[in-house]
Amino acid sequence: DRELGQHMAHAGRLKLACDVLLWCMLHNLHKTPPCGRFSSPAQWAAELGAREAGLGEPYLRHLLRCKAKATYPPDSVVHAVREVFLSPDAQGESQDACKHLWLYYLLDLGVGDDVVSAFVTQFGVELEDHAQVRGGWRIDSSAGP
Repeated sequence: DRELGQHMAHAGRLKLACDVLLWCMLHNLHKTPPCGRFSSPAQWAAELGAREAGLGEPYLRHLLRCKAKATYPPDSVVHAVREVFLSPDAQGESQDACKHLWLYYLLDLGVGDDVVSAFVTQFGVELEDHAQVRGGWRIDSSAGP
């Protein structure tokens, strides 16, 4: 039944969001400044604008297409979980696309490689996908101010 399948998919996404939120708490990301390595939301947004100006279409835009609508940068870790895992998806996107967007967020936030590696391991992000997201993030970051 199609309706049952939709409910199961939604339940799976809720579980994933809860698991990621718990993982954030265990890795003390709730204590991370809301803007991570940036001094303010305005500075983060300005750097994102500079990336777009420098690249035309940064890798982040590619990742954001998995969401029907997303606010980036988010203003807290909890907001980020809600935006990435619980906001409506674009047509036919998977949980993997959400994990890739979350991985980009962690890199942008400036958490340590140990935290990024822990996420990749805990949530089964493929090595090739991890490398692609990290590479895309590095190219995007090099286009900033």
